[in-house]
Amino acid sequence: MRMKRTNSSCAYDNALELIRAGRFQRGDAEMVAMLREGMAAGDIRAHYALASWHLYGAGVRKSYGRAADLLEVAARSGHIAAAFDLGVCYRTGRGRPKNPPLAVRWFLRAARMGDIDAAAALGTCYYHGIGVRRDRKRAVEWSRRAALRGDAESMFAMGVAYEKGHGVRASRRWAKFWYARASSHGYDDARRALTELFRETG
Repeated sequence: MRMKRTNSSCAYDNALELIRAGRFQRGDAEMVAMLREGMAAGDIRAHYALASWHLYGAGVRKSYGRAADLLEVAARSGHIAAAFDLGVCYRTGRGRPKNPPLAVRWFLRAARMGDIDAAAALGTCYYHGIGVRRDRKRAVEWSRRAALRGDAESMFAMGVAYEKGHGVRASRRWAKFWYARASSHGYDDARRALTELFRETG
């Protein structure tokens, strides 16, 4: 059963409207109080917003640990971006003990809910064997998902895979295609790789 929204559970929406209206800046004390009100009402968006502020020390004490605590609450409640960010915490050791396998678990959770950054991260993890057994085919599967949704780094990864035959049959034609896609999105490494391929093959 969907719970009725109380005035408190609207605190996050009210804070967002004030930001959009230009009446408050991120981290203002009154804004922080509104987010905490939203958190008390169980609004996971407020948990995620305040976690972000703790990451950067915007109006609250900078604390990776506190940020990770809030991210975990939001992530376990189904907040997609929080799941990805929590994975980053475990991958980098910021706010959580470094734990690549656990990072992959959170990336998978976020990616299965449609997060592009998480899909791209999984492509990297499977390609290099970070937190999982290296599996170039699975790396390509996740990189392709992110690339098809516009992630330039994943487009570049697809180009590398096709150029080197990692997880796919080597194909300079497809390598050029993906490098060109990534280059069109401003990815400089892809532009250089494409130039080199054309120099070698014409």
